[in-house]
Amino acid sequence: MTVNPLILNVDDNDGARYAKTRILQSAGFRVLEASSGTDALAMVREEDPALVLLDVKLPDINGIEVCRRIKADPDTNCVLVLQTSAALTGRADKIRGLEGGADNYLAAPIEADELIANVNALLRMRQTQDELRESEERFRQLTDNIEDVFWMFSAPDGALGYVSPASRRHLGPQRRLAAAPACQLARRRPPGRPRPHAGALGRAGDPAALRRGIPPRAARRRHTLGARPPVRGA
Repeated sequence: MTVNPLILNVDDNDGARYAKTRILQSAGFRVLEASSGTDALAMVREEDPALVLLDVKLPDINGIEVCRRIKADPDTNCVLVLQTSAALTGRADKIRGLEGGADNYLAAPIEADELIANVNALLRMRQTQDELRESEERFRQLTDNIEDVFWMFSAPDGALGYVSPASRRHLGPQRRLAAAPACQLARRRPPGRPRPHAGALGRAGDPAALRRGIPPRAARRRHTLGARPPVRGA
């Protein structure tokens, strides 16, 4: 069963907090409430909400400082923060909030549909980021446990982005690999192994990627990886 996202609604104004909670609950979200920065920080650690709807003006800790602490804590920095304010609504205030780590900043009064649209947009962004992290972790687990010799580099400057453990074993330490141009690396291979392919991080039509024999279609991908399997029993 899918569990609806949990949102922490932080506002010291009882009426404003009640109104935002009703809007969120009517959209299907689970909602917890806090009326101070101290309580908000404790609840973020204990309840692990998906998003904090955080008012700037709080009685103890400024909302921007609360946001900064949430984002500075490795245990809570993935929690989304949607900053709101009815008093600090200028351009400079919004910039200060975003620079403090907020994922978005809304000036009150906020219409119900605008609030829900912003919450949903941030949750979609977080879901995409989570899926990307999971994909990268699966990729790393896979590449760290296979015998293929391959690496990824940046097409414009040739800087190495990833070197497989097999590459380090057969071709040398990564610090030595990093000093060698990709075209030289492609010529180096352990005895009895086929020539490994280099991967590229580049743009469509990038001449650096094309010179290294990477198809234009592959060069359009943000992360392109090529490798040939080892010859077993050779």
